Amino acid sequence: MKRPAYGIALLATLLLVPGALANAQEPTKQKTPWIHVQVNAEGDDAEKVNINLPLSLVEVAVDVAPDEALQEAHVQLDRHGLSISDLRRLWQEFRAAGEEEFVTVEKQGERVNILRRGEHIVIEVDQTGEETGKKEVRVEVPVAVVDALLSGEEEQFDLREAVAQLKDQRGDIVRVDDGKRHVRIWVDEGR
Repeated sequence: MKRPAYGIALLATLLLVPGALANAQEPTKQKTPWIHVQVNAEGDDAEKVNINLPLSLVEVAVDVAPDEALQEAHVQLDRHGLSISDLRRLWQEFRAAGEEEFVTVEKQGERVNILRRGEHIVIEVDQTGEETGKKEVRVEVPVAVVDALLSGEEEQFDLREAVAQLKDQRGDIVRVDDGKRHVRIWVDEGR
């Protein structure tokens, strides 16, 4: 009685294993993440900008850029008495605090929030006024990207590592709608 069950198991193994091995040997087709930047302005001299790039291309561009160009492209924080080393120390404390609402400012027609929501630092600015209309700013920066950016040496950001971290992100990173200009930066699976 055990032989028919054994035979069926052997037959199933012979039929199924080669197909499973063939599937395991085929490379999985993963879509390359893309970064998109879209700017739409209204008015007489309205500008429209659409940038759609695979993040692998951005990585190569940053990688082949001369080190001097990347050094010159860094943000000048020292004008305000804040070094990148100071920024790293502040970030470590900010990061260690966990998921919190850090800053809320409310005044007539304006609300500003800075908080950590999950693995994102979120900045929200909402303004409403009779003259200015409605303005919204949403910035969601992944914690991993800030970690990578601040992993540079001495007084430099690590732009290469920050771009590499963006490959694991999906969704909006920046969204601005100030009534006259609409800006959106996001990462998705691409085309």
